[in-house]
Amino acid sequence: MSAKVTVIIYILVSLEIGLLLLFLPWYSQFWEENFFLYLMTEKLNASWLPALITSGWVRGGVSGLGLFNILTGIREMINFRQSVAALNQRLSRSESPSTTTNENQWERPDDPAAPGDSGLSDHQSSELPPRVQSR
Repeated sequence: MSAKVTVIIYILVSLEIGLLLLFLPWYSQFWEENFFLYLMTEKLNASWLPALITSGWVRGGVSGLGLFNILTGIREMINFRQSVAALNQRLSRSESPSTTTNENQWERPDDPAAPGDSGLSDHQSSELPPRVQSR
């Protein structure tokens, strides 16, 4: 059930962000008369910034990102069952007992090194690469 809700929320967020990014750059009240644009211009002392942000190239790029988000939402709607199945499979794998970690990561029986140890001792120096041993 939670996988379905997660995919539905992902679809709604993708479509909403896509619509906002697609249309807001072309609506001058939000794009050209933007308080944050003027604040950034003053703080960065960049008088060229408003001209760049209000150019058609930047507006088109932002609208392209919006179109990409809309297409992603549509793709997820088409592949809804596959997305839910994949998410359920991933969730079931993360909850399986074979992937649980030890409560204390420092106390592993197969790890001879103590928490503050580097793990190297005198008898392990023969395991180093030949160029390091030649020093």
